[in-house]
Amino acid sequence: MNNFFKKTENRLKILHKSHFINPHLHWEILVKFFLFLSFLLILVSFYFLYKIKNDQMFKNPTIDTIKKPELVNNKILDTVEKSFNSKSLKSEEINNTKILFKDPS
Repeated sequence: MNNFFKKTENRLKILHKSHFINPHLHWEILVKFFLFLSFLLILVSFYFLYKIKNDQMFKNPTIDTIKKPELVNNKILDTVEKSFNSKSLKSEEINNTKILFKDPS
């Protein structure tokens, strides 16, 4: 029985991939990646510095070219005004006229 356990243990050791992992290779890949990333970051920062120096980075369009948005739609405002005017006229008419109704008794 012990022989069987030793054989299975040896088979598992062979199948286990930790023997095939090379940590130096992975560290080398990580270092190269972060060096490339830092180099790219430096290039981008120099590009932005150049754009800012030449006043091209934060250029705003002139006020004349900017179209100011309309805050209120005039057509809708007119319809609302007409509606309120008609309602006020009706209320004035109701207030000024006598109410005629028959006595229910």
